[in-house]
Amino acid sequence: PLVYLYLELLRGPELQQLLVSRGAFAESEARGITRQLVEALAYLHARQIIHRDVKAENVMLVEPLSDNKRAPLDECAIKLLDFGLARQLPVRKRPGSTRASAVLTRLLGASTSTALTASVPAFGLSSPRASVTTSVHVVPRTPRKSEVAAAEGGEAHGANAGATGASASSMGAASCEHEAQIRLSCVGTRGYAPPQITSANGPGGSTKHVAVESADAPLVDAYATGRLLRYMLTGAAPDLTMMQALEAQGCMAVLGCADRPALIEPQELSAGARELMEGLSAREVAERLSITRARANAWLNEGHPSTSPEENP
Repeated sequence: PLVYLYLELLRGPELQQLLVSRGAFAESEARGITRQLVEALAYLHARQIIHRDVKAENVMLVEPLSDNKRAPLDECAIKLLDFGLARQLPVRKRPGSTRASAVLTRLLGASTSTALTASVPAFGLSSPRASVTTSVHVVPRTPRKSEVAAAEGGEAHGANAGATGASASSMGAASCEHEAQIRLSCVGTRGYAPPQITSANGPGGSTKHVAVESADAPLVDAYATGRLLRYMLTGAAPDLTMMQALEAQGCMAVLGCADRPALIEPQELSAGARELMEGLSAREVAERLSITRARANAWLNEGHPSTSPEENP
């Protein structure tokens, strides 16, 4: 018997092609593309899947443009591509209290004792066939009382906050799964990967692993989204500082390149655009804006209502 594989046909250019030819997008154009990307990532994260390689080359327009350099992008539809590095975060189901299980599902989402292995490309490997084995391990950690209280509070649907916190705390370690750390291999694309990933690489580009809280693993995608938003808003490639991008444009002017990509310095952007860009791409994990929180951002939702992450983008 014959087996047929059906794939979705995308006719549009990659986002990278548009950025190279145009440079900075209008804020309304960057907003529309980022909103669709955030919705796609929210859908994945709700299912404990992280992409780990969000970048301009992996975002493509569904339909072609009449003019790649000048056609407006406000209404264009995009798709997130290339799930070669994507991973489903390990989840352990534990029999026991139904209410405790519901709270833990809301709070932890990605606790497990199993190990996952896969062959994936790594930073610094010169051969396109080179790969490294990814191992995901679990290290128990006692949940913070504030975290348990917050999750219990959501489950209680508006119950008294003080009573909820006391009730959640009284559950104790016996009825709660511990939040886990997972060890992820350092993969992705430089310029888009967060410092916690890129700084873990050893001499010569050898790949190491980095331990992250399971709840913080999706912030890898958040950082990449912030770097991509910066690229769209300023025209500066993620692996360049703003000064380096300006110097490169100056060199193009000296060489007589009349049609140079547009560059916009961050201080020229609106306060809302800068806030979202900087929040998503914060270097410290504790300060980084999650995709879930980004969905509620006022600038991102300007003129457009937010949707549930359960909706299929």
